[in-house]
Order: sequence, then structure tokens, then C-alpha cells
Amino acid sequence: MEPLLAEKTYAKDQGSTTTTTTTYEKDSPLPYQQLSHPPLDITGPVPDKEGPRKSGRVTRPPTHFGRNTKEMPDEDPTTYRQAVNSSLKERWTSAMDDETNALKMNNTFDVVDKLTGRNIVGSKWVFKTKKNADSTLERFRARAVAQGVSQAPGFDFEDTFAPVIRYDSLRLLLAICARNKWRPPQFDIKSAFLYGKLKEEVSMRPPPGFSDGDKVWKLNRCIYGLKQSANEWYALFAKFLTSKDFTASHLDPCMFIHNEFDCYISLYVDDIAIYSADTPHLTTLINDLKTAFEISDLGEASFLLGLHITYTPTGITLTQELYIGTILSRFGMANSNTVSIPLPKGIILMKGTTEQPKEQVTTYQSMIGSLMYLFTGTRPDLAYTISFLSQFSSCPTEEHIKAAKYVFRYVNGTRNLGLFYHYTITNAINVYVDADFAGCHDTRRSTSGYIVLFNNSCISWLSKKQASVAKSTTEAEFVAMSYGTRHIRWLLKDLADLRLNVPIAMHADNTGANFLAVNPQIDVRTKHIAVDYFITREALEDNLFVLLKVESVNNLADICTKVLAKPAHQRMVGLLGCR
Repeated sequence: MEPLLAEKTYAKDQGSTTTTTTTYEKDSPLPYQQLSHPPLDITGPVPDKEGPRKSGRVTRPPTHFGRNTKEMPDEDPTTYRQAVNSSLKERWTSAMDDETNALKMNNTFDVVDKLTGRNIVGSKWVFKTKKNADSTLERFRARAVAQGVSQAPGFDFEDTFAPVIRYDSLRLLLAICARNKWRPPQFDIKSAFLYGKLKEEVSMRPPPGFSDGDKVWKLNRCIYGLKQSANEWYALFAKFLTSKDFTASHLDPCMFIHNEFDCYISLYVDDIAIYSADTPHLTTLINDLKTAFEISDLGEASFLLGLHITYTPTGITLTQELYIGTILSRFGMANSNTVSIPLPKGIILMKGTTEQPKEQVTTYQSMIGSLMYLFTGTRPDLAYTISFLSQFSSCPTEEHIKAAKYVFRYVNGTRNLGLFYHYTITNAINVYVDADFAGCHDTRRSTSGYIVLFNNSCISWLSKKQASVAKSTTEAEFVAMSYGTRHIRWLLKDLADLRLNVPIAMHADNTGANFLAVNPQIDVRTKHIAVDYFITREALEDNLFVLLKVESVNNLADICTKVLAKPAHQRMVGLLGCR
């Protein structure tokens, strides 16, 4: 069969170019998949000047957004003064009145005289324009919050906890929904923190615009901003679900599993989603929730933990297109020229040797932090890139800034790229592990990575620089296998809580590491490897999973360990099920 050739030319520096040719067989063990989006060309380094000159045509808001577009503020006010002086003063004032009325109706506070010697917690307003998944206006929201930073530990609060489900657990639940063709309903619990009863005696200064001389609010219930509010709300909600025969997962306390039925609940502060078939038990559960709490029925789950969920006839798609548009605009990259890979093949970056201006450091850290939230949600194709660039956050140079902008150009060209979960039942978990030997030019440490597929859908990934220098490729790959084994152990406990029995296979491409994992043989070349990395061998002896050899060209974890050329990168993205 005629091989597929892909030739790539890029500029390494001024006056010199490098050309690489990559060959792939179309009949490889894993099927060759053509990406749905056309390939994007990449030529030359990141330009330092602005993009091409724009036309003078006036862009008008789309008519189908109607009055919502006209009333959408450019930015939410950050202070009370900004809100009451804005063009939307009436909307924000109405939102603040609604908030204070809700607090009074729930007996959240009593107005009392200020006590001498008592710590007074500050307060402020937080304004938020709530948007739908399609960026249209939902409502204006003003919330009176306590300034928890002024609370005294041991007096004003004890324990703290924020109930947020892990991304790994959320993607696993959505993959289960795809396998069973479920469409989980989503609910928002109104003023959730107000349901928690305050154990400590806390006095708070009224928020701006609602003060009454020297009077203060003596809080009877938890309020947003108090350090213990989230913890008290979680305890109350968990107690309610326990009474309905649910149990919290041992590894993720924000995932609840019914003790009898295949019904699961995820909790993200005050947003909940129920993953279950449409049965009478589900109807009863929803009615019980509406009886116990004041909730808003949001219909089918479409926006969870920042992930935009869409349902198609063939599967479920997870994207973060709205968030991508936000960060591109924030850093002035919305109109940047697009590229087809996250970083140029062969790029070499070293740690900065001179102290950079603080403004540049802050900008770089903000850029990497914004991208990190993206890759932890739906973008395994950015795993190595963000892990690599985050190593230079303490002292970035101009080259690092250019590299970060290059990533934004790639993100700009792949805004709608996300995870796709097929409506298929294969009942298998495949874990791909890999390592790039001595890839770090500063420390010569290797980079480990793994990809986890459930029913051929990507649910977990990792890219991490190893803690010590590996002496050989075998050692580097063996350490990478240990990272994959740790995640498999976590996954097995999660599956046990969900009452799912799924066979697991680990795929590795290094013959020496595979031999070392299954043979208890120690010689002069391997005796220095740390003992804790032998957990892979122990797991294999316990039959937790099977170890299989995979060809390097088909190792999906390769995208988590190094910069790939354009053909290889696009092929891996397709095999991961991203579209």
C-alpha cells in the first residue's frame, strides 16, 4: 500500500529552514482517521507586529439575539459605584434589591448594634451577567458576599471545603451516559449556601448601599463568601442524599451513587446533574429535590463545570468554545492568524537567566493559567504544550511569550475542537503510556504521559516531567508506566463504587520496560530504579490489568510527551476522538 507522506517546512531562525518528512501507513493497527476540519498551514515564526489591516466595514450584532444583545454589558462591574453609575443602573439596582429581599425572607440575618471588641466581617457586591451556552443574556445577578479574608480562624470559622466534582469523574459519568444513551437533567439550587446553618457567631458589615448607621448584620445562616459556607452546604446536601439511599464516592465526595439503581449525581457548588435512565425512580428523586430545595430546572445538561455539552444522533460532544473566545479576546488574539499545531516542531526553550519586568511575568502566568483551564477540561491535544510552557512561569523571556502566543493562534484555529463520546458499548478501558527520554534541556529529565480511553472515548490524560533523571529509555518508560498504574488504581476504585466491571489494558511501546514490568529480574542496569516505581509489576501480579505492546506510531500518549509534526499531531487528535 502506498504510504502517506507529509512534508513540513518551518523556519528555525532567520535565514535557515528545516524540512522534515513523516511517513504513515494507512493500514496501521489503529484506523487512520481524517479530521473533520481542514489542515491548517504553519509557516514562519510568530509575527511581532499586529495582524493584517481590517476593513472599515461596521459589524452589527446578529438580529437573532434581539434585545439581549443590546442589553449585554461589555464587562461586569467590579464595585458598587461602577454598577450604580453604569448605563444599566436600573437592572443592577433591581438585582441587588432581589438579593436583599431573598436574604430577609430566609431569615439570613438580624440587624443589631455593633458589639465592642467583636470582629466585624466586611462585605461587598459581586455582579455577574449570567449567559446561556450560546452567549445570549439570561439574567443580571447581584450577590451580597462576605469578605471571608477578614474572618478570624478558630473564632469565625473552623472547617472549609468547596464541593466541586473532579473533571475525571465528570467525564467518566458523561461517557457512561453516552454508552447508555442517557441525557442527564441539570438543576440549579437557588441560594444554596443559605440552607446551611451557621454554627459560629459572625457579625458582618452590611453591603454598600444598604448600611444603617452603626448597625451590623448578625448572620443566622451561611452566606456566600464565608469560609465555612460551602462546607456547611455540602454537609446538608450530602445528608439529604443519604436519606434517599445515595452514597458519596470514596474517591470523589462530589459524586453520589444510588445504592440500588444505576443513578448518579454530580455536585458543582449549587449546580447538580442526575445521570440515569428516564424511570419512575428519577421522577420521584426530582420531586423530592423540588420539595426540599428551591431549584431551577435547566433541562438537559448543557453547561457543566465550564464544559459545553451537545447531543447528536451519534454521541455527546464536549467543548469550551465560549471560554476560548473569552481568553482570545482578553489577550488580544481573537483576530490572530491560525496555525495547525500547538508549537513548532523542534522548538527549544530554556529557562530565563535574567529577571524580567513584573508585568511580563504576570502576563505570561495569566496566559498559561488560562490555557491550563482549557486543557484540563476538553483538550488533551494541549497536555504536553501547557505542561512544558508552565515550567517557565517564574522567569519568562520574550521567546516564552512568543511561544504562548503561538499556542493561542493554534487555539484560535481549533475553537470548536473538543471531546466526542460515541453511543457505543465496547466495555473496555485502554490506558496508553509513553515517555520522552531526557526531553528537558535544562534538567535532562524525561516527560511522562498517559491517555485513558473508556469505550474508545478519552476521559483522562496527563503530561508530567519526571521527578528524577532517567538513565535510559527503559527507565523513563518504566516510570511512565507507574504513573499510568496509579491512575488505574484510582479508576478501579471509582468503577467499584459505580458497580461497573470493566476490563483494563495498558499499552506501552518500549520492549525493555514491558519486560521489566513482568519479570522480577534485577541486574546492574535496573537496580537503581526507585522501589515505588515497581507498583506496575505488583498490579500485574494482582491481575488488575493486562500489559500489551503497541507500536510507537499508534501510541496515543505520544501527544502528551513531545511536540509532534503536523501529520502526526492531526492523526493523534483524530484517534483521540477529538472533533
